[in-house]
Amino acid sequence: MWNLQSPKGLVRVVACAGMAFSGATAHGLSANAAADADLNAIRVVPEVLDLGSAASGELGRGSVWLINTGESAATLERARKTCGCLEVDFAGTTLGPGQAFEVTVSMKAPKHAGQQARKAVRFPVAGGQLAEAVVQLEAVHPRVAVVQEYLEVRRKDRRDATRFFAPESRLWFDEKVGPGTLRGDDGSGPWSGWDQELRSTSRYTNFEMVQDAVRVTAVETNQFFALLDAIANPYYLTYYFDENDKISGMLVSSIPGRESAPNRRDEFQQWLAQTHPRDFDAIMPEGSLQPSADNARRVRTLLLEWRKERGLPKVDLSLSVF
Repeated sequence: MWNLQSPKGLVRVVACAGMAFSGATAHGLSANAAADADLNAIRVVPEVLDLGSAASGELGRGSVWLINTGESAATLERARKTCGCLEVDFAGTTLGPGQAFEVTVSMKAPKHAGQQARKAVRFPVAGGQLAEAVVQLEAVHPRVAVVQEYLEVRRKDRRDATRFFAPESRLWFDEKVGPGTLRGDDGSGPWSGWDQELRSTSRYTNFEMVQDAVRVTAVETNQFFALLDAIANPYYLTYYFDENDKISGMLVSSIPGRESAPNRRDEFQQWLAQTHPRDFDAIMPEGSLQPSADNARRVRTLLLEWRKERGLPKVDLSLSVF
């Protein structure tokens, strides 16, 4: 339980509600009307708890806050579920003015992938109020759930994410032809050093099954794109699995029919070839970019030099688009 009148907690929510009540009283709200308002003082935040997605039959978990925005204590009774798919850890409590209580809520995902469950949890309050939160959760294919969990774990700890890989997991670019590139023991691939040095970040949408694989639409941004005034293009990541639902490979490919967004890459490459031919040869031997960490540092330094020479605006490399 938190006291929201302290510097911590959901101060803004309570402060706004308190202003509304105190302002109304100051402008002539009757004592009875003020008492009626206090009977509806319990707020549930958020009112809609979106648990995202989970494999069919698996649990999604989250929490809501019960907040007393009134001027007197409020007693809440045991939560009421509207579905057996819900689990709510709340047997009741009393909240003083400005206090809040966090309630854990779990929901079992529906049986069929693509279905979304949307059910209410109700919190009776002594005096007649019935506060409510709506909980929703979408069921996805188990392999989609694996990819979603992998990407979330990878965002926090790349080494920990290696537990999702099958032995000798592979990478392909553009087409799934040949044996592909073997991932390192730490899960790294040919672009890992480049991506980490240039602070690459990605967001992922449109998780879908394509036969037995999972295809995801990704959009990436990094310092390289920022310094080229480039808008990142969406692309596909397709994940393949072994019989144990471990990721056995990943294909990185462009989206068919999608044109590249305007950028200054050609302009920079021409300048680089003319003014720094040795660097150009090291970065792009035989015309293909070699995405090492050393080359990433070299390219960033040269891009900054090129922008300054061209009189282009400075780019704040500490900022992230996502």
